[in-house]
Amino acid sequence: MKFAGAQGAAGTSFLTFRLANTGATPCLAGGFVGMKMLDAAGAALPTRVVRNGGFFANQPPPSAFLLRPAGGGPPAAAAATFQVAYSNVPRAGEAPCPDAFQLVVTPPDELDHLIVAVQGWTLAPCNHGELDVTPLRPPGVAGQ
Repeated sequence: MKFAGAQGAAGTSFLTFRLANTGATPCLAGGFVGMKMLDAAGAALPTRVVRNGGFFANQPPPSAFLLRPAGGGPPAAAAATFQVAYSNVPRAGEAPCPDAFQLVVTPPDELDHLIVAVQGWTLAPCNHGELDVTPLRPPGVAGQ
């Protein structure tokens, strides 16, 4: 899994991630990822994942799709994507929003997790660590 890019405006950050099938056979995918943010010492930060929350409220529900192995082709062609949005503006009475140094991501219907280092981008959600997330999308389907 890889961080694929960020955009931001008016106090909201949007992050895109790519999830590739590194196995040898296709797998059925779909649903929402789980996430937990960690600080520089590896301790858990408050994290609240909201499925199709905030700016993503009008997104379609998750649907299953076949995720083919990444193979030798371009990684983006065989990668599913999902997006995360968060506010970086503290609410009234809220302490400064802490920076995450790692993001632990659990793919839908899995127990094993993946760790993404927060390097070259920022992850510091306010509102008690709220991360609004889209469902996993098949390769080639852009965000809406």
